[in-house]
Amino acid sequence: MTLRFADHLGGIPNYIPGKPVEELERELGIKEAIKMASNENFQGPSPRVSAAIAEKIAQLNLYPDSGCFVLRRALAKRFRVQPAQVIVGNGSNYLIELICRCVLNPGDEGMTSDPSFAFYRRAIRGALGTVKSIPLKNFEFDLEEILRSLSQKTRIVFLASPNNPTGRIIPFSQLKSFMNRLDPGIFVVLDEAYFEFVDSPEAASGLQILKDHENLIVLRTYSKIFSLAGLRIGFGIAHPAVIQALLKLFLPFSVSTLSQAAALASLEEEKALADIKRANQEGKMYLYRELDDLGLPFVPTEANFILVNVGDASRIDEQLLKSGIIVRDMTPWNLPQHLRITISTPGNNRRLVEALRSILGK
Repeated sequence: MTLRFADHLGGIPNYIPGKPVEELERELGIKEAIKMASNENFQGPSPRVSAAIAEKIAQLNLYPDSGCFVLRRALAKRFRVQPAQVIVGNGSNYLIELICRCVLNPGDEGMTSDPSFAFYRRAIRGALGTVKSIPLKNFEFDLEEILRSLSQKTRIVFLASPNNPTGRIIPFSQLKSFMNRLDPGIFVVLDEAYFEFVDSPEAASGLQILKDHENLIVLRTYSKIFSLAGLRIGFGIAHPAVIQALLKLFLPFSVSTLSQAAALASLEEEKALADIKRANQEGKMYLYRELDDLGLPFVPTEANFILVNVGDASRIDEQLLKSGIIVRDMTPWNLPQHLRITISTPGNNRRLVEALRSILGK
């Protein structure tokens, strides 16, 4: 008997995760390998967050609060919206998938850009939609071309500010203009996973125009600046009617007790977040200087990673792996000359630069 799977799986590429540090060390027989590939925060959770997690361990025999009641109220207060406008999920990836399943009918069109976060494509196809991809222009979203490319089948548009893997923002003036001209029957998912790192005066959150656009959904995550990637928790803010629709297919109990406790405690860590942002800025400036000195072009970033043109990304990636440094080869994103490098600790940043200098003979 031949096993049969859904036809649309054939159009969904396999996800290729980054190599774990432990696996690289085992393969090469080395120690102290470092990972600068997945845009994780280089600092772990704060003592306050760790204590909040420990306090809830004794309750793991009980199901978590499926509605994330306390956390949703705290998020609503922080962002000056109503709790009915907030949804919390098992990472923002889960919310992206949920949105697609709730919005798309078979054959409907979901629009993304290239290159951008690969999961947008997977979620669209997983919901039996078709993908239309618009090339970036100078590493930034081409909003005018997106508007020109809309069709009667378009139901959802994915935007990211800052964008992964380029680190570029959508200037707020352009975002407002785009939303004002877009058919209000087309949903826009604005992914702001890295927004807490942004310094540009041209940037502002889509939350500022949420009240004017019922078709706008803004996503945030705890995986980046909040240091909770291992607990998988993200949230979305939208019109109450949108949230109610999403809850129809929401997986109950999908956000763990520990995740909710950690996320709630993280909201009180304003100073720690400011320190992380400042350290990221310092690391960014250091890498900018060193990359310039190495003659390696890069895309100026508003996130915690840098897209760097190294010429032959796969070759340089392989050499860095041999040095015990894991970065992200962007060849699968049609950027065969580029590596995406996470800004890390001062020591890790220096080690990366030294390895590149050795590999390039400079």
